[in-house]
Amino acid sequence: MIQDNRFGISPGFMSEIPGSYRLLKTRINLVVIIAALIIFSIPAFSVENNTSSLQESSNIGDKKAELPDNPSMADYISYAVQNSPGLKSAYDRWQAKIEKSRQAGTMPEPVLSYMLPLQEMTSEPVYERQKISIAQMFPWFGKLSLQEQAALFDADAEKNAYDMAERELIFRVVKAYYEYYYLGRTIESTTRNLHLLTYLEEVTRTRYSAAQAEYNDLLKLQVEIEKLKNEMNNLNDQIPVYSARLSAEIGLKPGDAFPLPEKIDKSDVIISLEAVDGLLVNTNPSIKMLDAMIEVSKAMEALAGREFFPDVMIGFEYRDMESRVEPNLNENMDSIMFMFSVSLPIKFGKYSSMAAEAGFTRTSLEKQRADLINQLTVSFRQALFMFKEAGRRAVLYEENLIPKGRESVNASMEAFIGGRSALMEFIDSERMLLEFEVQMERAKADREIAAAEMEMLAGKKIFVDARNPAIPEKTK
Repeated sequence: MIQDNRFGISPGFMSEIPGSYRLLKTRINLVVIIAALIIFSIPAFSVENNTSSLQESSNIGDKKAELPDNPSMADYISYAVQNSPGLKSAYDRWQAKIEKSRQAGTMPEPVLSYMLPLQEMTSEPVYERQKISIAQMFPWFGKLSLQEQAALFDADAEKNAYDMAERELIFRVVKAYYEYYYLGRTIESTTRNLHLLTYLEEVTRTRYSAAQAEYNDLLKLQVEIEKLKNEMNNLNDQIPVYSARLSAEIGLKPGDAFPLPEKIDKSDVIISLEAVDGLLVNTNPSIKMLDAMIEVSKAMEALAGREFFPDVMIGFEYRDMESRVEPNLNENMDSIMFMFSVSLPIKFGKYSSMAAEAGFTRTSLEKQRADLINQLTVSFRQALFMFKEAGRRAVLYEENLIPKGRESVNASMEAFIGGRSALMEFIDSERMLLEFEVQMERAKADREIAAAEMEMLAGKKIFVDARNPAIPEKTK
């Protein structure tokens, strides 16, 4: 009579001994399978991505920034870097690429299989009670390292994209700040000239009462005053507009207008501006981003070449066997088998197309890089010209034209009060002085905006002024 001990049921104590031994042996085999699983999993954890160079200190999320009551440009920049939604988005994309690079270069997941017959093989004298197997796919040599290399360069490209976004943000904040400054200086000059005309109107009204001035002169002054008042109203209406623009750049919702900046910090060059022209290739974040993307395409091109080689799968299989004829021999019938298989890379057209795609991507990026260098060189030289031209213009107005314009206004006002000249001569000189003062402030603002643009294009600090201390230099 054939006994089935599959469920551990036996008629006597002695028959339990082989079953206990069999159970112990089964457990030992399972331990061997689990150990093989752990061994196969080790390569997946041993691959360490070199992401330390990609994780640099950032001002984003360090602390909650607050603006003082009368913010300086450095305050605006510091607040923008910590709170700008656009820059935070670029930062998160960079961090996402870093996390993705940590996943690259790891082994595929091992496969654990368990098989249990749902129907007994009653006609077979020896049959399988159950079967357990573990297998691990090993990609061809170089595939994992190339995947890791591509992911690291992709993360580096995103880092440079973040650096460029930060430089662009700083430039926009600086530009908005100096436009706001120019508006404030224009309002101040217009107010000063309005006070001068109002004073002269009172003098003319007194002289007219004493029959020492013509009524037509009084009317001309009143017309000029009304024109300046209208100009003042237009300028004051622009305050919330320019303030809202500055708020948007630093990441704030438009609210109460910021205080108008009262002074400007002149930039001082710390390196040769002409030398920076040749350093754009090594310092501009956009070019460095393309360099990293080119390396990604090179790695993908090499990886496509590896697709022509097979992947190897190695594993072990444990078979729990049972004999219906000789039950006492069951403990000797179990087996552990070694498994070996390879993939068949026969899609040659696909692999060649993958390599061609990566090659075209690389050459496209290289051409894009060459074009970008040309465009950046032109933009930098244009900004350098604007910097120098605005500086000369500011000196011209501040040291030459404005002092002479003030002398002309004083002389024409004294001559008019003394009855030695016509009113229009004073009005013309007053208009000229107002224009000189406004143009001087325009030149100062243009000079600092051009300086900020050059730093954005260079990707590094080339000036010493109020905007740079708030941003740590990361581009070497």
